[in-house]
Formats: sequence, C-alpha cells, structure tokens
Amino acid sequence: NMSIGSLSGQAGSSLYVGSAYLTIQQTTDGIFGGSISGGGTLIKSGPATLTLSGASTAGGNIRVNSGSLLVNGSLSSSNSVIVTNGATLGGNGVMNGSVSMASGSLLAPSGSNAAGTITIGNLNLASGAAINLDYATNSTFDLVAITNQLTLTSGSVYTLRLYNPNALAEPVTQQFVIATWPASVPDPETAVTWDIVKPTGGGAEGWASPQVSMDAVNNQIILTFPQSGFPAVDNGVGATNITASSADLTGNYTATGSTAEVYIFWGTSDGGTNKASWENVYANGTTGLGPTPFSTTVTNLSYGFLYSYRCYASNGVGE
Repeated sequence: NMSIGSLSGQAGSSLYVGSAYLTIQQTTDGIFGGSISGGGTLIKSGPATLTLSGASTAGGNIRVNSGSLLVNGSLSSSNSVIVTNGATLGGNGVMNGSVSMASGSLLAPSGSNAAGTITIGNLNLASGAAINLDYATNSTFDLVAITNQLTLTSGSVYTLRLYNPNALAEPVTQQFVIATWPASVPDPETAVTWDIVKPTGGGAEGWASPQVSMDAVNNQIILTFPQSGFPAVDNGVGATNITASSADLTGNYTATGSTAEVYIFWGTSDGGTNKASWENVYANGTTGLGPTPFSTTVTNLSYGFLYSYRCYASNGVGE
C-alpha cells in the first residue's frame, strides 16, 4: 500500500496504480489531466477537491473517503466508484462502470454553481444519499444520465438539494428532467421518499418545493414546480431550547409574495405528509408575506422518547 500527497498533472501525464492500494491525501485542490492505469484501488482522501479530466483505463476500484472527486474526463467500465458518508462525487464526465453512493454521501453533477450532465453506467443510491441540483441560466437543472441501471431501495429516503446560483426567477409551472435511464433495463423502485432541501444561501430558499415524479414511459425522473403563490415551508432551525419536558419547534414559511395558514404537527412517530397520522397539531394562524419564521413551544413531553415534527402550510393555491 502506498500514500501520496495532493495529486495534479497535465494532459499526457500518467498514473499507474498497480495491484495494491494507493491513497491520495488531497489537502489542496488539484487537477489531474493524465491517464490512470493499473488494477489497484485508488483511494481519494483529504478535505480538498481532486478533479480527473483525463481518461482512465484502470481496472480497479476508486473509493472516495473524504472531500470531493470531480470526474470531468472518463472512467472505464471496469472502474467501480464507491462514495462514503460525508464525501462528494461530481463533475460533467463519463463513468462507464458502477457508482455506489453510501448514506450521507453527495452526488453533485457538474460540480458546484453550474448545471450540467454527469453520465454513469450503473448508479446505486443507498438511503440517506443526496443529490445537488443547480438551476442554470439556460433554464435547465443538473442531469444524471444513467446508461445502464438506476437502483433505488424500497422505503429509502433520498435528498434533493436545490441551488439557484444565478438568482434566477422561480421556474413556476415548469418541468425538468433530472435523471434518465435506458428503456431496456428495469425501472427503479418507486416506493421511495424524495426530500426537497433548499439550503440557506443557495438562492432557492423562497421557492415552493417541486413535486418529484417518475415517468416510467419515458424512463426519467421529473421535477414539477407549482404555480406562483404556492405555499412552501421548512423546519426552520429545528427544535431549540430543549429540556426534559419541553421544546420550541420552529418553521419557516419560505414562499415569497404570498401568505398561508401554517401548522406544526408533532408526536412520538413521524406521520409523514398524512396529517391524520400525527398525534398533535398546533395552528399558528396566517403568516405575513413570506419568507417569515414561525414557532410554537410544546410542553408535557416525556423524557427518553424520540419526537418528530413537520410543518404544514395551506392557502388558496395549494398545500
């Protein structure tokens, strides 16, 4: 086994991995434009970003343990990429082999702050994996193009993180294809949950959350944005001021230019989006024009129990 520091190199250079393990401790961002060969395992470690812009003929595994690996070139069909918890895989290149995303890992097509397409042979998403989706000036989102099979697991929860780096207007009533796969393979599992997250500072905080649907006829996953004024909420900064018997539950009404009736549901089990499945509800009343925060204090909680809560909003446009 071998370990080297940060990797960089121009087109025409080469890296031979051999048959052992080669760990790259990437502490500064670097671009390697050469070719990678050999049958060993390449391990990307370190907090910085390594960009591969050349062609790989290597036959071994590539493991992303920390930081980011951007593939803007190509990986061979014999390369298997494994992305662990806390690590990121991205780029606008082609990975002809299989990619496995662990819980807590992140797939970032085209990298950050730019929309583009990442092409993957077989993609396996573990529950808890996340995908970054950037909205671009050409009115497109990032796209994950699968050339073989997309594998999702029944009951899993996946996160889609929306970014609007160019501060564009909300794409109301528009649809966007965010993933595709060939008609010749089985469709991915549909009994999954897609959580929409709009990170603070990402430019999409005031947007209503789009609906995620699977189009099995055309072999694609689609984002559909609601009409203008549609209510949107999130769980704010989460539960605060937690004691043995009480907590403050916070929320944000994030839709801009509209008001809504907002509610906080909570209990010892997660009722999901079915309001009747929750044990308790508090009606916060009508918000001001969004975005605006709201909260409630819940008491008489039992020590040692795990509580869940969700925020809900409704107006004349929808819920």
